[in-house]
Parts: sequence; structure tokens; C-alpha cells
Amino acid sequence: MVGRAAPRFWRSRLARWLAVLAFIVGIVMLTSGWWLPAIGQWLARPTRVAPVDAIVVLGGRYPYRDQHAIDLYHQGIGQEIWRTGPVELPAGRLVQRARNLAQEQGIPHEVYFVLESYSTWDDGEQIAALARERQTRSVLIVTDWAHSRRALCVISQHLAGSAVTVYYDHPRDLAIQPDNWWRDAYGREAVLSELGKMGFYALRYGTLPFGC
Repeated sequence: MVGRAAPRFWRSRLARWLAVLAFIVGIVMLTSGWWLPAIGQWLARPTRVAPVDAIVVLGGRYPYRDQHAIDLYHQGIGQEIWRTGPVELPAGRLVQRARNLAQEQGIPHEVYFVLESYSTWDDGEQIAALARERQTRSVLIVTDWAHSRRALCVISQHLAGSAVTVYYDHPRDLAIQPDNWWRDAYGREAVLSELGKMGFYALRYGTLPFGC
């Protein structure tokens, strides 16, 4: 009798757990229209554009971020363009292309600065260092919306205690937006990658993604 009862007990317990799991999955799916956009909206910081001393293009997504920065410069938004990214070849070819694009569109070489960087953390260090060197009072960060929260948190962390005002804007070329990111493979990759990196930055650098 004991031998027969044991399988029944485990089958009954398994059935209960499967029912609970099915219920949880159902709730997650039914509410996905709320929490999926909420993740995207939380990652995307509000854009703030104003005349600044320097427009700072964070490395990646050439030429979209670079072109947006060039357009902002020609609109009179910034007096200089700073561009972060690897300098050593072969990765440095991207920065070379970005610099050439700027010069081809009339950006004077004396107002274009390359900041050697290999991560968002490096970006913050280099931006803060050049801001101190040039006594910069305001910067406008150009990056993608999914990257904006972590990037602005890191940069604010490095500029803490300074009088530098940080603004932010993003290119308008992406069809993937905070309200639909999960419908596209690139959007899913970008958002999931950012969430993972936020966890790493919190543990490694103490960069908390709140209040910045």
C-alpha cells in the first residue's frame, strides 16, 4: 500500500505545481501589455536639449548617433563635438569613420575631440576628465534610448560634485521604441543586454539606476 501511495502523492504534488506554474505564466502573458512597455519606458530617459558647450557622442551605432550630433551642431546646439570609442586598430576604424563623417559635413577639426573609451564606464571617466580640462559647463549626451539610463547614471556618477549640467538626446532613426521593443530581435537584444549590464554595473561600480 505504501508503495502505491507514494507515486500517487508525487503525481498529485506535481499536478499542483504545474497548475501553479500555468497560472503564473497566464498572468505574465495577460499583463505583458503593461510590464513590457514599462521596462522600455523605465530605460528611456526623457530627452532634454539645450545649447551646450559640447555634444558628446557615445561610441556605437555609427553613423546614426554621429549624424544626429552633427545635425545638432549645425543647429547651433553645441560648440564642440566629443566622440568616445576605441582608438587602437582595428576597432578604432569606427572612430576614424566618425571623424571623417564630421569633417565631410563641415565640422572644424579643432572642435572635434576623440575620447579613448572601451566601455560606458570609460565614457564617464573620459567625459569628466575633458570637462575639467576645458572647464566645460554643459554637455549633451547622444546615445540610444535603451542605453540612456545606464549611460546618464554613469556620467552623473563621474561628474558628481562638479557644476557640469548634463542633457540628453537620441537619434530618431530607430523604429524600435520603448512601447514596442519586444517585437523585434534587435530591441529584445538591446533591452535584455542593458538590464544585464545594469546589474553588473551596480555590483562592480556601485552605479544604481535610480535618481539619475
